[in-house]
This record gives sequence, C-alpha cells and structure tokens, in this order.
Amino acid sequence: MSNLLFLSLLFIQHFLFVKSNAPPPPPLAPALYTFGDCQVDIGINPDLNISSSKVNYYPYGIDFVIGATGRFTNGATVVDLIGDILGLPVSIHYSPEKKSANTLSKGYNYASGPSGILPETGTASRPSWSMNEQIAIFNMTVQNNLPKHFKCKAELDDYLSKSLFVVDIGTSDYEYNYLQPNYYNTSKRYNPEQFGNLLANQFGKQLKELYNLGARKFLVFEIAPIGCYPQAVKRYKPTTKCAEDINNLVLIFNRKLEHKVRTLRSRCKDAHITIAKTYSFILDMLKRPSTYGKKIFHFSDNGKHKSSLQKLSGFEWGFRAGFEETTQPCCLVRNDTIGICAPNKNPCSNRNKALFWDDNHLTEAAYRLMADKCFSGSDICTPNINKTLSSAEPCMKPSLVHMFFLVLLYGVSCFHKTFGFCW
Repeated sequence: MSNLLFLSLLFIQHFLFVKSNAPPPPPLAPALYTFGDCQVDIGINPDLNISSSKVNYYPYGIDFVIGATGRFTNGATVVDLIGDILGLPVSIHYSPEKKSANTLSKGYNYASGPSGILPETGTASRPSWSMNEQIAIFNMTVQNNLPKHFKCKAELDDYLSKSLFVVDIGTSDYEYNYLQPNYYNTSKRYNPEQFGNLLANQFGKQLKELYNLGARKFLVFEIAPIGCYPQAVKRYKPTTKCAEDINNLVLIFNRKLEHKVRTLRSRCKDAHITIAKTYSFILDMLKRPSTYGKKIFHFSDNGKHKSSLQKLSGFEWGFRAGFEETTQPCCLVRNDTIGICAPNKNPCSNRNKALFWDDNHLTEAAYRLMADKCFSGSDICTPNINKTLSSAEPCMKPSLVHMFFLVLLYGVSCFHKTFGFCW
C-alpha cells in the first residue's frame, strides 16, 4: 500500500513538473487588427511622417522600456493590453514603406490620430489616415499580403473570422471637426442630431465593409465623455465638473452607434460585435475614483511569468489604491490648443494613480483597468471579449449533414497540395 502511495506521489509530482514547464497556451485569437484615431495609435504617424501631432518624444512612453513610440500615453494603450490578454505579441503598425507589408504578423494596427469617421476630420492642420483610408489599406493587406501565407482562400477566411477587430474612432469627428467652426462647416450644416446621424450612418457602412473583407469578431468603442477631459474643461470653463454640452453631443452618436450595431447583427448573422461602454465607465471613474483599486494587470500564462507588456512596463503592476488625480493631466501640457505634453518635461510621479496622461488621453493605469474589465467583466463590455471570441461562427447550430458538406468543401478547397489548385 505504501509503495502504491509512493508511486502515486511520484506520478503527481512528475505531472505537475511537466505541466509547469509546458509552453504557454496558444493565443485566444490568431490576430488583432486595430483601426481608429490617436486613442489606439501606436506610432504610425511618426513612421510615415503624415502628421504634425507626433508624440515620439519624452515623456511619452516613459513607462515603455522601448521609450516613446508614438503612443499617446505614458505606456501601453488599451489595444496593446487587450492583445496582451489574448496572448499575442505587442502590436506593430502596418507600414507600406517597410517590410511589415510583406510579412504575416499577429495582426496590424492601422490607427492614425487624429483621424475620423469623416474623411476631412483632422485634416486642417494634421493630415492622417481617415477610417476610409485605413480600410482601403486593410483591403490591400487582405488582397496582396495575407494570401501569400495561406494555402487557400478557405484558410485565410478562417483566420480572419477568428481574429479580433478593434475599432476606436469618432472622438476626433467632434474635437477636430464639428467643434472647430473656424476650419469646418459641419456645425453650420448639421444640428447635433443630424451630425450624429451622419457619423453613425457612415460608421455603419465602414463596419459592413470590414465585414465584407472577412471580419467577424468586433470590439467597437463608444466615444468617451470628452466634455470631462482636461482640454474641454479648460476651453469651455463649465460651471460644473464637465462641459455637459459636449458630453450631450457624443451621447447622441453613442445611442445611434448602438442602433447601428443591432442592425448589423441582424443582417449579418455571423457577426459578433461587442460595444465597449467607455462613456459610462470613464464617467464612473471620475465620480468614484477611489473604488478603482482592483487588480490592473493580466497574466497571460496563469501568473507564472510576466507577459511581454509587463516586461515592457516601468511599473511592477499589481494591486493598488484607486485613482487620486482625476482632473489634471499627469504631464506638463504644451501652451497651445492641441493638449499634448511639452517635450522633455518630467511628468507626475504617481502615474499609476492618475486618470489623465495629457489633456486628451488616459494613463496606462486607466487603460489596464479598461482592458481587464472589458475582457472578462460585464460592466463595460457586454458581451465581454472572452464571450465574443468563444462564440460559434454560425448563429444557428448546423445539422450533421451541413457539417459533412462544410468539411468536404473545406477539404476540396485546400486540395491543392495534391492537385495543384485552390479555389
């Protein structure tokens, strides 16, 4: 009996040892594709020299070991952190001028601040890739780049359908269009309701275009309560904590966005779309900052090792108290209307307890909370990302006959190994 117990303990010890040294699990999605503005821009503008709002200088990136990359924050963006939770490497931007156009990565980032849903947004002083241009470049990726790395179209379609597509755009359509009457005439042509309709209708078409190119799993961000951001408070000097007139503008769009998403879901049955309710989430952080002191990192391999982004972070992330500073930017902002950090000036030291990095963007600490809750919680993303990625492709359960023909079709389409053709 004792010998049997001893052998059993040896077996368990061997099993645990092998398991603890096993490679990390595969990514939860094969790739992450990102579209949007400066909220999720990871440095495409400095690389392509298409914008004057470059932030590839200190103190931006102070908490990123590789330094200032062009991210509009002190460290990682929310999309970086979502990729980290998925088990993917740090995002790279798509650059037609570099080798990234000829390689297969775990996805590309096409975001470009301060781009917008409308083509003219942000172009008065800072040219960038609009949402239409980002989709056009992604189309080039799908048509010219990705097919080189798959045996046939069926494999490529499967890859795209399982990838996560993050879209965070619309803020600049207000900040650098509708609210800039000296440069744009949209506020004269459209009342707030009409402008919200214009944006929502155009954005719905853009999401449908991504769907037509193969996207099936989406994470779409609302516009945040930008009337509470330091730049709006400085500019409009409200008697309350926030410029509510500005918040009411974006609320119109957010409501119409939800309607557009419901329409897309009904028409495209295999589209799985999560809306990140960032408006109410950020507003709650402003109202109850001390309550946001939970775990603000995610270990992608069961906590045994630091993930790539934790290694890149300047902080030892863990449990901390809630936010302490929710009105002032962490960095010294330039004396102009853009609201970005002045170069080479030391920022605040308590960056993990500050909500705003500059006048228009959040700190990495805020983005970490947002990413973590959006992945597994229910108070910001419903359904959360985890449920979206685990959703079955067909909305209706296929019969055995259907499954047989699907498998047969897939096998025939990839039969070029033997016969040299592929559908």
